[in-house]
Amino acid sequence: MADVSKITYGSNTWNIKDATARSGLAGKQDAFTAGTALAFSGTVLNASLATDSTVGVVKPDNTTIIVDSFGMLTAIGGGGGGGGAEVQTAQVTIATSDWSNKSCTKTVTGVTTSNNIIIASDPSTRSVYNTAGVYAASQANSSITFGCDKTPTASVVVNIMILEVLENADAISY
Repeated sequence: MADVSKITYGSNTWNIKDATARSGLAGKQDAFTAGTALAFSGTVLNASLATDSTVGVVKPDNTTIIVDSFGMLTAIGGGGGGGGAEVQTAQVTIATSDWSNKSCTKTVTGVTTSNNIIIASDPSTRSVYNTAGVYAASQANSSITFGCDKTPTASVVVNIMILEVLENADAISY
């Protein structure tokens, strides 16, 4: 299997320095074929721009599509039919002392019992987060209860995307 070390889009090439990111892409050549949105050329992953009918890379225009301070891609209203979704972001820090029996509840403004949440480690604490196996166990109004496979040895920072599907929404793609 190839060790993917670069991603190329048009005339731009980015080196992937993180071994975990490379290993996550290694061997994925079978999932991509030449002439599609994503294709391998040796150890380089080439990507095409997404359109309304093809999968590809989304380029933020900083007007309708932005990347927030947590590195999350966000669509800003308008266009198309249906209601879409309201997207909020949040970040919490969970100290080692916050954990009790592999559980911790944190206040997160905007979370309800019915909206969808996506969590991810902040890059600064990814190793500790992954080693501990941190996950969202449940949610309530204004809070998320996190669980872990083993208590983290240091604080973890969690990035949260809160998705509230709006009335008459047709479909949501992220």
